Amino acid sequence: LSLAPDELKNFCELLTLRQVPSEALDSTLRKMAEQHNALKATVRAFDTTDPVMASLQQQALQALEAADFSRAEAILNEASAHSMQQSGTAPEAEKVTLLLSAAASKAANGDLKFNQLAYAESAVYYRAAVELVPGTEGSILARYLNLLGRALLYAADYRNAEGPLTRALAIREKVLSPE
Repeated sequence: LSLAPDELKNFCELLTLRQVPSEALDSTLRKMAEQHNALKATVRAFDTTDPVMASLQQQALQALEAADFSRAEAILNEASAHSMQQSGTAPEAEKVTLLLSAAASKAANGDLKFNQLAYAESAVYYRAAVELVPGTEGSILARYLNLLGRALLYAADYRNAEGPLTRALAIREKVLSPE
């Protein structure tokens, strides 16, 4: 599964807490491990030219590797807040990059919550990511909208899932159109 002992222990506790049926334990645990490793890769890929963000990235990775999910969530929220604060005083050319950084931190928390099977909470983070993405960044916006729609589907909020999924599809069709 390529998980550290602490990670495995915490995931097993989550499976018990979420009352995952015994016949689904193996597949769910494998999926959680895969998603957790993908989340760590996402955090490693954060833009760390800012020394504060580099420090927060390392702290978030350490928290994820220790399976300290609450701490990782708090650090990712701090990273998002830092990028937002920086965007307020940044030159226009840097503002988009900082907003995307803030959105990426929110989306990472969405991934974290989704992986904990806390789908409604993950939707809150994905919605925050969507709200931070400038309209000029269609493919990123479509990705976060798709993640939001997926989280809402898993949370059984079918009525609210349709809007983000429809919007994501429309953006992707426009971005990928041969025009």
